[in-house]
Amino acid sequence: MEGMDLLRAVTRQAWLQQPAQDLTFFADHHCKDAWYSEVRGKLTGLYQYDKNAAYLACASSVLLGVGTYTHGTTTAAAAVADKRPGIYLVELPSVGCPVYFAQPGRQWLYTPCVSYLQERGLSFDILEGYYWPESHTVLRAFYQHCKAQREGGQPIKHIYTQVFGMLAHDPLRHWQGMIYRPDWYNLLKAELKARMYRHAYAVKVAEGVAPVAIHIDALFYQQPVHSLKMGEGIGAFKEIPL
Repeated sequence: MEGMDLLRAVTRQAWLQQPAQDLTFFADHHCKDAWYSEVRGKLTGLYQYDKNAAYLACASSVLLGVGTYTHGTTTAAAAVADKRPGIYLVELPSVGCPVYFAQPGRQWLYTPCVSYLQERGLSFDILEGYYWPESHTVLRAFYQHCKAQREGGQPIKHIYTQVFGMLAHDPLRHWQGMIYRPDWYNLLKAELKARMYRHAYAVKVAEGVAPVAIHIDALFYQQPVHSLKMGEGIGAFKEIPL
């Protein structure tokens, strides 16, 4: 069983019901990947650490909205405090933004990224939000099945990458069996982005070393680092020779 068939088989059907609301706003506001580099040209002579099955790891716990989303202004800050999944218009200050993560000014950010900035102690205004009052770890059962197959030696990357990518497919190309949830797709991307910056910050705190580049699910350093969780498991890191 692969892809969407697996997702449908292991997930509560009520959670997979296609919302009647227009999801264009979420489709039009993409979450950018973690992407930063101090290095010009090829990243040679560095130490690269890649996160195993990075998006699948996020699927284990990311909160996704189900049912009907809400648009609010005065309620947006409270929704963020309650970790309601969605996208929020924030006004970031000109000073204090964590290095690499965000630029000052007004911008739309998904919940995991907003939460990360709050974790870092940044004070900012939350002006507006499109968020889901009801949320669940919708992809957890799918994650568990993929994890079991992976531990059994089965190749599963093509399974979960297909599913996650198809969540953002063009609705004009919709065909039977597909699920159109650009909000879920962007929340997954935001969750990975926030996790990568948490990893980088943890290394900085533990070792005093900052990455010279961050590319989606990889951290690059000018020297070896020792405080990342290394291994073959989902979400662990492995060193890639350069």
